[in-house]
Amino acid sequence: MGKYLFALALFAAILPARSIIAKPQASQAPQGNVEIHSPQNDLGIPVLRVTTREVLVDLIALDHRNQPVLDLKPQELEVSASAGLEMNEKKKRRMRHEVALGAIAPIGSFSIVDPAKSPSLHEPDTGIRIAMSCLERSTIHYLLAFHPGPDGWTSGHHRIAITTSRPRVKLIYRHEYYVGLVAPPPDAPVLKKEAIDQTLRQSACYYPVTPLSFTIHARLVDTGRADVFRYLVSLDASSLSFLTMQPESADRGFTGLDRRIDLDYAICNFDDTGHPIGYYHAPLEKILTSADYARALDRGFPHLLEFPASKRIALTRVVARDRATGNLGAVDVTLAQPETAQESEGSSADAQTAADLKTYQDRLNIEWKHKQPAAWILPARGPIGSFGSIVPSSHSFCGDVYELPHASSELPDFRALDPIGAIYTSSLDVPNQSFSNTSGIPGVTPRTNLFGIDYHATFWVQVPGEYQFLMASDDGAVLQIDDKTVINLDGLHSVNAVSERVPLAPGLHTIHVPYYQGAVDSVALELWVKKPGAADWLLFNLDDYAAPGSKAN
Repeated sequence: MGKYLFALALFAAILPARSIIAKPQASQAPQGNVEIHSPQNDLGIPVLRVTTREVLVDLIALDHRNQPVLDLKPQELEVSASAGLEMNEKKKRRMRHEVALGAIAPIGSFSIVDPAKSPSLHEPDTGIRIAMSCLERSTIHYLLAFHPGPDGWTSGHHRIAITTSRPRVKLIYRHEYYVGLVAPPPDAPVLKKEAIDQTLRQSACYYPVTPLSFTIHARLVDTGRADVFRYLVSLDASSLSFLTMQPESADRGFTGLDRRIDLDYAICNFDDTGHPIGYYHAPLEKILTSADYARALDRGFPHLLEFPASKRIALTRVVARDRATGNLGAVDVTLAQPETAQESEGSSADAQTAADLKTYQDRLNIEWKHKQPAAWILPARGPIGSFGSIVPSSHSFCGDVYELPHASSELPDFRALDPIGAIYTSSLDVPNQSFSNTSGIPGVTPRTNLFGIDYHATFWVQVPGEYQFLMASDDGAVLQIDDKTVINLDGLHSVNAVSERVPLAPGLHTIHVPYYQGAVDSVALELWVKKPGAADWLLFNLDDYAAPGSKAN
């Protein structure tokens, strides 16, 4: 860590456990999806804890006109899931549609979620939540909970299938969840410090090297100091089964009921553009007494992380890794940022955007007798502009990011894939530029090709009339407004541009822009608008189309 400070301490003020104390009785096998834990409390009496484990998945149902179906009943749905499969990424892609699904899983609950009215949904107290995508965050949908049975909790990747008996209804959902290891693999290599650091850095500043297995909660603690940040971080009690807690032997001075936990923590800080600006890591090696362990089962495992403060930090990602199994947990904490003046490089970005627009307009005003794709190639002057930031913000496109398994000549069906992360941006402003020597999309993926982004947003029109939209892309992109295709730039091609007119009524509208980069070297994605009666084009910025009474971050 060099000169940087990264302090880690066990949070001592763990509140006493609140559990049901029961007298010992004859053992009985758990039924269904019920688990019974019997740790010893401070009095030496077994503590009975009963938890129900479920898998929660967000489910979108659309009719043949792509309108939400909001009257589905649980009896019209059927859920099945595969047993755990250990797969590397290559095998996972190859077997994505070849996994044999198991028995039917009973549905535990089924309810409608309106993202415009419902607060953010947190991780479940028990079980696994299959995270929402940007599409689900912008669409009224269902939250479905099902009980996968014993095979559904074996370690590895699990694939689910949801079908409906309702005709002409299309279901959209994420197709996989992951269960971490519950014991160290017998042939696991012992990683050196350098390898652990590389794994943690990759997981914190890009995306986890293995899917997340346990849940972490974190909140900023006011220290009264300007030079440090301190976070209270807690591992969820329901996640302790994914941490290796080896009993300590009495010959080492312990009671025999004490447990040892070995974790590695990492923090990656990001500025408001989503670029990493600081990384720290530290180990935690702790002996839990039997009382500590009982409290952790009831309240989780809390501790403090402290690191140098920076005015530029907009988001902090905390990652924890169990040293024995390699299981990971992560949480993002967003920090409110004061408004700042535009940086000096902004004038350069504005100049490039204006130059690109002039070039596209000149091209569109010429009647081409023959297609000349090479004529659309502009000098690559990046990296200016951004596909988005992992820092959430209001009045923004929410873009699900995908790593594509292979090159394609057209946009993939993103609804059949599972995203690896999400980014946010108020405008699509990536001028044509070389992307091969960049760091990809910070906080999500280091890839510079074979990736896709599926953008979703809503915008408010105050002035009705005919709006002109101009979009440029390299490679394929499509502009959809209110579920209707306005501009189609699909396919593998160098930078190209199309302009179209759309009549818009006052009120709320939806906008959807799927984009993919299937080749190397250059990227581009820009969207302009010309309002009714306006003489000039402007970048389409969602801050300019906020609903009345709302304010941008």
